[in-house]
Amino acid sequence: MLMLLAALAAGLFIAMAAAFLLARWTGNSGWVDTIWSYATGVAGVAAALIPVAGSETVLSRQLLVAGLVAAWSVRLGSHILARTLQGHDDPRYVQLRKEWGARADVLMFGFLQIQAACALLLAVAVMAAARNPAPGWLLTDTLGLVLVVA
Repeated sequence: MLMLLAALAAGLFIAMAAAFLLARWTGNSGWVDTIWSYATGVAGVAAALIPVAGSETVLSRQLLVAGLVAAWSVRLGSHILARTLQGHDDPRYVQLRKEWGARADVLMFGFLQIQAACALLLAVAVMAAARNPAPGWLLTDTLGLVLVVA
């Protein structure tokens, strides 16, 4: 499992490096959030579906969690993508670049790698939810569903 988590981490770090390059190339930092949304979703789905030791099949809870994460990612990513395609640079990132001055590229790249690390933490939380051995529907399941839908 450690190798799978390392692969997820590498994928997220590469995705955010690509987001940095795309944002620089296009001059539109909206790509950063678009790519983060989709990459976090892919990592979450993959983490949810990591096989549980001793089980020969994917558990129904794993499928449910993977489906909810996929729906969240597609919904958020598509919303941000539509905004990004309008060509407007995200004011938050414009402000950061202004404050960071000549070091903006270096600091932005580091900032995006921190976002990748946060996405990995989310993926690990998703994995824990998907592997919860408790039978039936729990209060935490309801809270998770509310977060996905909200």
